[in-house]
Amino acid sequence: MNITEISVKRPVTIIVIALLLTGLAAFMVPSLAVDLYPEIDIPTISVVTSYTGASPEEVEDSVTKLLEQQLSALSGLEKITSTSSEGRSDISLEFGYSVDLDEATNDIRDKLERVRSALPTDADSPQIRKFDKSSMPIMRLSLNGDIPAATLTYLADNQIAPMLDRVDGVASTEVTGGETREVKVYISAERLEALGLSISQIMTSVSAENILLSAGSIEKSNMTYNIRFNDQYADLDAISRTIIKTLPSSENNGQSKIIRLEDIADIKIGAEDPTSIVKVNDNKSVSIRIINETGSNTVQVAGNVRAALPDIQKALPDQLSLDIIYDQTTLISAILDQVYSSAFQGGLLAVFILFIFLRNIRSTMVIGVTIPVSILITLGAMYFFGITLNMISLAGLVLGLGMIVDNSIVILENIFKYRERGAKLNTSAILGSREMVTAITASTMTTLCVFIPMIIWQNELGMIGQIFQDLIFTIAISMITSLVVALTLVPALGSHYFKIYSRKQKPIKNKLLVAGDGVIEKLIGGLGKGYSKSLDFALRNRALTLSLVGVMFILSIAQFTTMSGIQFQPPSSSDDTVTVDLVMPVGTSLEHTEEVLLEMEDIIKDEIDGYRNLILTAGSGGFGTTK
Repeated sequence: MNITEISVKRPVTIIVIALLLTGLAAFMVPSLAVDLYPEIDIPTISVVTSYTGASPEEVEDSVTKLLEQQLSALSGLEKITSTSSEGRSDISLEFGYSVDLDEATNDIRDKLERVRSALPTDADSPQIRKFDKSSMPIMRLSLNGDIPAATLTYLADNQIAPMLDRVDGVASTEVTGGETREVKVYISAERLEALGLSISQIMTSVSAENILLSAGSIEKSNMTYNIRFNDQYADLDAISRTIIKTLPSSENNGQSKIIRLEDIADIKIGAEDPTSIVKVNDNKSVSIRIINETGSNTVQVAGNVRAALPDIQKALPDQLSLDIIYDQTTLISAILDQVYSSAFQGGLLAVFILFIFLRNIRSTMVIGVTIPVSILITLGAMYFFGITLNMISLAGLVLGLGMIVDNSIVILENIFKYRERGAKLNTSAILGSREMVTAITASTMTTLCVFIPMIIWQNELGMIGQIFQDLIFTIAISMITSLVVALTLVPALGSHYFKIYSRKQKPIKNKLLVAGDGVIEKLIGGLGKGYSKSLDFALRNRALTLSLVGVMFILSIAQFTTMSGIQFQPPSSSDDTVTVDLVMPVGTSLEHTEEVLLEMEDIIKDEIDGYRNLILTAGSGGFGTTK
């Protein structure tokens, strides 16, 4: 007993299995991670080393060259680049796509341990960073208000960010812009020289006085108490009274003298030197970037943040406003909605065309059932294999949608042929399906073989291989699913639930329907006769036919070579954001960078109309206009 006989003789079992699979898939689909593009593992690792106070030349000689010599021998390394700036060394390591980045990271860590002792004592330990697309922000909020910038930053750091971190799906938040308060110590160079002191002595004294450490524990009455030594600064006066040096009596007319920090410096509370400036529509603001958790539904996370914003806004002072100035998910939603709409319309159109050719509502309903079943099972498989619902995977699903019905149509048409010959329902379903098993299996496998080279040489294709991995997966799963559905569900439905009858067995009684059916039958018959005549002409004129095919092939090759260009990604008009990045020469001050950006802002105001937000970021990120 083969699979088609089992399907026909045990239809309830087949239907129950199909319902279980589709029900499970329907339950899993809402949990599918949604993103604009597939997850891409870019084989690039950065090694960042901080060397505070060192010049670019010193960083290059003492840190960068030393690390480059050690890391250049890594296995699988294709390219190494480095940048040495004031107080910082950045080394970028590019590996082949076949390299396991986890193993490469371990190798880098081992090599850095070997050279750590040779680095300057003031340099921090090198930090290893891997590119992670999930660490890119999906949303950007702006906090504005007529209050001091330091208060804005404090509220963003200590009130808004913690509330956003508690939103389901949010991994972390980043606060940029604004103003941070700090204690500033202005040291007099003349007093230092007069007392024979150095900056390092002052730093050591201040660090020694501002400490918090464990002092052991004591036991009393069967209880253990931990002891902590807390000598941290509580106010400016405590900092000012810090002892820097004690002059012996021999140096001070027989009396010892204590030199305190207030004797050689002025201590004040001021604004920390800014590293970035954020302006939204000419108003200085604080920017809050939101990063979602890896594998989460990006659109759903953005929706959760939007839902939480009213409660966060209520907790803020009335003069403050928290606004969304960038939301990546609006583009994702727009593109995915268009794909959903195209897939739905394509499915309806496929069912309509099938009805025109089959002219049988029961046969059409069988095909109409197989389409959503195949799609849902494919989406369920995507969930279990960790494939995100993105533009590429949905494109594969839409492409597979056209091939999903092919196998079912072949099986259904052959069953219908047996019914026209007068065979019984079960016999027609078994024989009609069995005859087509080899044909549709070979056809499906042949189509799948087209994608085998892309799987074999995926690493050689680089990023393209990773991107099209989702496309191949969805097409392969949808086609395999359609094959199984055609061999099981179609015979079961056609023989028991949507019983197939020919026109002789159940003729149409309505005169209007009979006339319409006759017209369609004549059109289809005429199409068949036209194809028969064309085929007969081609077979009788083989040389001419082959010559025409050869000429068309040559013309297509010539047309391909004269194409205007090939693009990795076509331009898109869906995104309503225009971003302009400006890179200033190394060493340019933040104030001068802001001046240049303000000049660009004036040009945009004069030349462009209709924008909603004009966002300026100096120091990190870029300059963008949101329309």
